[in-house]
Amino acid sequence: MSNQEIQDERATILAENASILVKSSAVGIAGSIAGLLYANNQKIKGWGKLGCVLAGGYLARLPMALLYTDKLATNLTRLDQLQQMLDQQE
Repeated sequence: MSNQEIQDERATILAENASILVKSSAVGIAGSIAGLLYANNQKIKGWGKLGCVLAGGYLARLPMALLYTDKLATNLTRLDQLQQMLDQQE
Protein backbone atom coordinates (compact mmCIF):
# COMPACT_ATOMS: atom_id res chain seq x y z
CA MET A 1 0.00 0.00 0.00
CA SER A 2 1.45 3.34 -1.01
CA ASN A 3 1.92 6.27 1.31
CA GLN A 4 -0.81 8.25 -0.52
CA GLU A 5 -3.32 5.37 -0.24
CA ILE A 6 -2.65 5.13 3.50
CA GLN A 7 -3.12 8.89 3.92
CA ASP A 8 -6.38 8.75 1.92
CA GLU A 9 -7.74 5.89 4.04
CA ARG A 10 -6.76 7.71 7.24
CA ALA A 11 -8.55 10.85 6.05
CA THR A 12 -11.68 8.83 5.23
CA ILE A 13 -11.72 7.16 8.64
CA LEU A 14 -11.13 10.44 10.46
CA ALA A 15 -13.97 12.06 8.53
CA GLU A 16 -16.27 9.16 9.41
CA ASN A 17 -15.34 9.43 13.10
CA ALA A 18 -15.96 13.19 13.04
CA SER A 19 -19.36 12.60 11.46
CA ILE A 20 -20.31 10.14 14.19
CA LEU A 21 -19.21 12.57 16.91
CA VAL A 22 -21.15 15.45 15.35
CA LYS A 23 -24.31 13.31 15.20
CA SER A 24 -23.84 12.24 18.81
CA SER A 25 -23.30 15.84 19.94
CA ALA A 26 -26.38 17.04 18.07
CA VAL A 27 -28.52 14.36 19.70
CA GLY A 28 -27.06 15.25 23.10
CA ILE A 29 -27.84 18.92 22.62
CA ALA A 30 -31.40 18.06 21.59
CA GLY A 31 -31.73 15.93 24.73
CA SER A 32 -30.43 18.76 26.90
CA ILE A 33 -32.95 21.14 25.37
CA ALA A 34 -35.69 18.57 25.97
CA GLY A 35 -34.55 18.32 29.60
CA LEU A 36 -34.70 22.09 29.96
CA LEU A 37 -38.19 22.22 28.44
CA TYR A 38 -39.30 19.43 30.80
CA ALA A 39 -37.87 21.29 33.80
CA ASN A 40 -39.62 24.50 32.77
CA ASN A 41 -42.89 22.65 32.15
CA GLN A 42 -42.71 21.00 35.58
CA LYS A 43 -41.66 24.31 37.20
CA ILE A 44 -38.43 22.81 38.52
CA LYS A 45 -35.98 25.39 39.87
CA GLY A 46 -32.23 25.71 40.47
CA TRP A 47 -30.15 22.57 40.70
CA GLY A 48 -33.11 20.43 39.70
CA LYS A 49 -33.26 22.26 36.38
CA LEU A 50 -29.56 21.67 35.83
CA GLY A 51 -30.06 18.00 36.65
CA CYS A 52 -32.84 17.73 34.07
CA VAL A 53 -30.63 19.34 31.41
CA LEU A 54 -27.72 17.00 32.17
CA ALA A 55 -29.94 13.92 32.39
CA GLY A 56 -31.68 14.81 29.13
CA GLY A 57 -28.37 15.12 27.31
CA TYR A 58 -27.02 11.92 28.79
CA LEU A 59 -30.14 9.88 28.10
CA ALA A 60 -30.36 11.14 24.53
CA ARG A 61 -26.69 10.41 23.84
CA LEU A 62 -26.75 6.91 25.36
CA PRO A 63 -28.36 5.14 22.36
CA MET A 64 -25.87 6.84 20.04
CA ALA A 65 -23.01 5.51 22.14
CA LEU A 66 -24.46 2.01 22.03
CA LEU A 67 -24.96 2.19 18.27
CA TYR A 68 -21.54 3.55 17.33
CA THR A 69 -19.13 2.17 19.95
CA ASP A 70 -18.14 -0.83 17.84
CA LYS A 71 -17.67 1.27 14.71
CA LEU A 72 -15.49 3.82 16.52
CA ALA A 73 -13.39 1.05 18.09
CA THR A 74 -12.92 -0.61 14.70
CA ASN A 75 -11.95 2.72 13.14
CA LEU A 76 -9.43 3.49 15.88
CA THR A 77 -7.86 0.05 15.51
CA ARG A 78 -7.56 0.57 11.76
CA LEU A 79 -6.02 4.02 12.31
CA ASP A 80 -3.38 2.44 14.56
CA GLN A 81 -2.62 -0.15 11.88
CA LEU A 82 -2.29 2.54 9.24
CA GLN A 83 0.01 4.59 11.47
CA GLN A 84 2.22 1.54 11.98
CA MET A 85 2.35 1.05 8.21
CA LEU A 86 3.39 4.68 7.77
CA ASP A 87 6.06 4.32 10.44
CA GLN A 88 7.49 1.22 8.73
CA GLN A 89 7.70 3.02 5.39
CA GLU A 90 9.84 5.81 6.85
